[in-house]
Amino acid sequence: MAKLFFPVLFVLMICASSFALDVVADNDDGAPSFVYSGSWTLSSAAGYNGGTYHWASANSNGTATWTPNLPYYGLYNVYAYFIRGGNRSTNVPYKIVHSSGEANVIINQRGSSDQYYKLAEVLLGSWTFKAGTDGCVILTASSSTGVHIADAIRFQLMEDMPPAISDVAHAPYYPAELQDITIRARVTDDAALQSVSLIWNAQPSGGKDIIPMFDDGLHGDGAAGDDIHAAQIGGFPSGEIIEFYVYATDNKDQATSSPIGFIEVGKTPSINLILNEVLASNLRGAVDPDFNEASDWIEIVNRGPDVADLGSFALSDTSTSPTRWRFPAEAMLDVGEYLIIWADSRNTVAKAMHTNFNLSSSGERVILYDIRNDRNADRVDFGEQISDVSYARIPDQIGDWVQTEKPTPGSANVYGKSGPRPIISVPSGIFSSSFQTEIATSPTAEIRYMLDGSAPTITSPLYTKPLTISGTVPLRARAWYADMDPSPVASASYIFNPPADREIPIMDIVIDPADFNGPNGIYTNYNERGTQWERPCHVSVMTPDGSQVYETETGARIHGGYSRGLAKKSLRLYFRSIYGPKRWSLPWMTKTPLNGFQQLVLRSGANDSFFGGSSIRPTYYRDQLMRDWYADMGQRAADGFFVALYINGAYWGLYNATERITDTFMEDTFGGKEWDIVKGSWDSVQKYFIEAVDGDLAAWNEFIEWFENHDVATQEDYKSLLAKMDIENYLYFFALNIFAQNHDWPHNNWITAKNRTDPDARWTFHEWDAEWALGLNPAGWQGDTLTWARGNNYYLQRQFAMPPLSLLFDGNDIDPRATRPINGILDKPEGKSRFISALEEALNFELLPSRTLADADRYEALIKSEIPREANRWTANIGISAAALISNWNTGAANIRTFLTNRPAYIRNLISTFFNLGGTQTISFSTAGAGSGRLQIYGRIVDLPWNGVFFKGSTLALRPIPDIGSRFESWEGLIESTNPLLDYTIQSTENGQITINFGEAADILKPNDVIFNEYWVNDNGTVYASIENRPIYGDWFELLAVRDGVDLRGWRVTNNNTLSEGGINSTGGSIIFPNLPELQSVPAGTFILVIAEIHDANALNFPKDEFSTETKRMIFYVGNGNLDIQTDPNFSIATNNEALVLLAPGQTAEFSDDIGIDFIAEGSDVTPQSFGVAAHGVVFINPFAGIGGDDGAVFTNDPSGGFVNDNGADANRDDFMPGEGGWVVDPPKMYSGDDPDNPSAVNWLTPGARNHGQSALPVIAPLQIWFLY
Repeated sequence: MAKLFFPVLFVLMICASSFALDVVADNDDGAPSFVYSGSWTLSSAAGYNGGTYHWASANSNGTATWTPNLPYYGLYNVYAYFIRGGNRSTNVPYKIVHSSGEANVIINQRGSSDQYYKLAEVLLGSWTFKAGTDGCVILTASSSTGVHIADAIRFQLMEDMPPAISDVAHAPYYPAELQDITIRARVTDDAALQSVSLIWNAQPSGGKDIIPMFDDGLHGDGAAGDDIHAAQIGGFPSGEIIEFYVYATDNKDQATSSPIGFIEVGKTPSINLILNEVLASNLRGAVDPDFNEASDWIEIVNRGPDVADLGSFALSDTSTSPTRWRFPAEAMLDVGEYLIIWADSRNTVAKAMHTNFNLSSSGERVILYDIRNDRNADRVDFGEQISDVSYARIPDQIGDWVQTEKPTPGSANVYGKSGPRPIISVPSGIFSSSFQTEIATSPTAEIRYMLDGSAPTITSPLYTKPLTISGTVPLRARAWYADMDPSPVASASYIFNPPADREIPIMDIVIDPADFNGPNGIYTNYNERGTQWERPCHVSVMTPDGSQVYETETGARIHGGYSRGLAKKSLRLYFRSIYGPKRWSLPWMTKTPLNGFQQLVLRSGANDSFFGGSSIRPTYYRDQLMRDWYADMGQRAADGFFVALYINGAYWGLYNATERITDTFMEDTFGGKEWDIVKGSWDSVQKYFIEAVDGDLAAWNEFIEWFENHDVATQEDYKSLLAKMDIENYLYFFALNIFAQNHDWPHNNWITAKNRTDPDARWTFHEWDAEWALGLNPAGWQGDTLTWARGNNYYLQRQFAMPPLSLLFDGNDIDPRATRPINGILDKPEGKSRFISALEEALNFELLPSRTLADADRYEALIKSEIPREANRWTANIGISAAALISNWNTGAANIRTFLTNRPAYIRNLISTFFNLGGTQTISFSTAGAGSGRLQIYGRIVDLPWNGVFFKGSTLALRPIPDIGSRFESWEGLIESTNPLLDYTIQSTENGQITINFGEAADILKPNDVIFNEYWVNDNGTVYASIENRPIYGDWFELLAVRDGVDLRGWRVTNNNTLSEGGINSTGGSIIFPNLPELQSVPAGTFILVIAEIHDANALNFPKDEFSTETKRMIFYVGNGNLDIQTDPNFSIATNNEALVLLAPGQTAEFSDDIGIDFIAEGSDVTPQSFGVAAHGVVFINPFAGIGGDDGAVFTNDPSGGFVNDNGADANRDDFMPGEGGWVVDPPKMYSGDDPDNPSAVNWLTPGARNHGQSALPVIAPLQIWFLY
């Protein structure tokens, strides 16, 4: 077998004594010491050592497993601890797994009446165990009567053992002449070591010695006290053979020797180490022995002829850092042996090796690097991978790299491929009469089918003729081939005559009944988690009338915490390459990224459903409302919609389908490869706790520890806090939940996320599971959620710990157990003001009753017809009549309306009172004058007239936004000013009026007031110093404002062929600039860079549009939402006869009324005349030539030193010298960042900055002095 280190070598001598040592595995320890499966309940009564215990009913057949980490090999007494009682089982079975096998013991946990409610200690027996975690004790709740108790198990070591020697190794494995050699070994003793020595002799020289080995951290032994002992020897000539062994004694003079090892000095090894197989998307395959996770893995093989000293090799996923992860110095691999390395970013070595990177299923490379010879030993590049399908050399070790459906980690590769899925002629849909459907595949294949959701087997009915479908059924088919593995299952969902009054889509999940509610089904084993409890299925979503149908293959799991124990459970769908497409899109999901979602949660409603209890007045739409409003606040929230769910054609109830917030959710939204997703959660065992949904808790714990030890009320620490968390996002999060009276938060049901690879990333917070919001709590709209959010929920946490989100908000002011003060955001005046402003803003917009009531009414109407069906489906499980359930829902809907009507005034009074603000003022904003315009407030643009309610003392940043053709003149009313940039502080509680006077603008635009200054086609990710060393992928162009104060709002850049052309059927498209204040008066000399292609890397590097008056630079990325690319879609920059036209808006909204400002083109297919702007004075002569992919043109100055860019001539395109018109066309790669191997290359492209060789216009010179480069 493959070896991690030099073979484990030790000899044990056993000497009896009275020595004893205890190791306790307690249910309170949690995994890995204690794990359970099946139905167990955590008791609130005290158990062993004052902790808790678990109990399970008779015949429940759940298991409880205690796994100790024993320090020594030896004979142990094993004791069981439990609380006796009159309802306990009298024959509880324990199984003890020890070094020699297994033993079974039956224990009476009931005992006599005088023992009831007392802690029992019962000796199960004595057995020999190995050191480590190989042994365990398993209790199975299989007794037919009584309760089974799982509490603690104690392992008592009864013998004093001699020293144990293991992991003997030497490095380097092939020492050079005179090179020092370090010999290491792990040496332990159950009492105390007396000495550890290295004994060696060398031949043919005859040298020999006995030297001490150390565990002090100073002799190549690792950390002091870690049981690794080491010694150094050296100075040997080539050809010398060193024999050695390790000798250890303990305080009882017991001794242990390792077997003899051999070292050959000066040998030049012949090693052929190769990459043999990789799995970049491990779903249900092999799991690693350290973390029990199905992670990516890499397989290497040593083809010999010598043992491979892995310490001189490295693995990487990037050629720029080929030694990214190095093998341990002592690691070796025997000839012909295979080794699996887990690419899971854990960067550790235990039972197995784990790299500091993982693999991307989207495609990348793996490099095996030979450090000794400074070269690649092997490399494999792969494209997009399918889950559980490996990329391997076929035949094993010598063949080409191919995908195989039969991964073989640690053994010889084999080829496996499934035959094609059969085709069902009639796809899923809604039907009212019978029909026939056919199933087709290769003529030589045999097709089997099923009509109950089961996956067909070789014994299923044989398909021989078209099938007649006359009722609701799931059809599933599979093909068997002579020369391939059986095909994947094909499925179709046929729904007959669904209710005519249904307003929401139908979703049908077709799943094998055995996988759903069989003995090993996910519904039966609802507490189980992980990929091993994910089952393949088919999902279809249909409009109520069946006019639109969307279907795909997916994998299903049970989802949730508390709701797992309910009859109606939440589900989770995974879209993976092993099933079908890795992403899915649905028209009801309008806020998801353009490429769709990778996971979907089907929320059962739980607390906000009929299962909430007889006193609950559910609506089923509280959580959806909360996520909608959070998204409306400009935050990324999980999108969702309602469905009538069917399972294998059987009605299952009303569900809310929503995105799941995971690393893939964040990657698809914000880019980046690795994310920490941290969640406040609850389950029946741990109660309220914090878990890592993806990544780990290390960075989050580090952040909270930093916060607890710093004072964010000081400016320095507050500034640091702003760099660590997105405080604006956090305060919107708190404003929404405080308004909504969400009392299952913030100790629970919160999610925060942070990119692991971006050093500047900040924690962001995301709305999730707000079922207890909006009046479900008995306090209703009068509930004081401000005090609750500040920490008056501490008693719900384990060990009464202050919830971290409350700690961030207001420190520990409200914590009665605080031993020292910790300040929060509210303790910093700026933080307090920002929170008040965030809440004030939300109350004036998203949480305005006219908006919230409309949203609630919309969802009420949408699901109203589904409520009776939901009630009738689950009434028997709930134990309440369907009529009563429906009545409760009607009351719940009415309660929400009452809440949303009354809550804003209550919240304003609560905030004003708590912060001593002195009340609120209502201000009405309106317009007057010959012009027209709008108002910017809180950074938002609102139509006028508009009313707002503001806290006394609030400062409002007010900006007039004139419409195109209008100009700002003055403020009147509460403000008398002609200054357009106004910060107004609320000083009164009396209602007031502010009028904005707009006049008509006199603005005559001319050609070249703004010019195309630079553009590039299909950039391949070149990094540009002018934009802080960020790369650009795809098309981009740069405009330069030549005229001072130009109003760019509503301008567009188009690649259409004519002025009037536009819309979805046009030859090209347009990018239209938004109505933003920053574009209202653009200073001369401002560069406007537009990144015109949607790309993940662009989204990561340009997450928001940038406006800088200081540097006179604007950067727009089309994926950020400011630029309008929908009105006239399909904009791109192509090669070969492509024109770009810059247009200002005319007097009407019609494109044909626009005014031409600038024009550039390659070729003469489109000219200013043919486009329609020659009459505006727009000219372009000598069109560009020679522009291909990853090419473009750069403007300097016209011959007079100005900025008339109307001549595209450039006779010599092999340099960076401009042509006669000032354009550099198609510069060679050494000047465009595409020749990195050329030492004289320089990237002269400067997106977002002045071009090389460009001097200033006279009109610009007073504003900014430019010098020639």
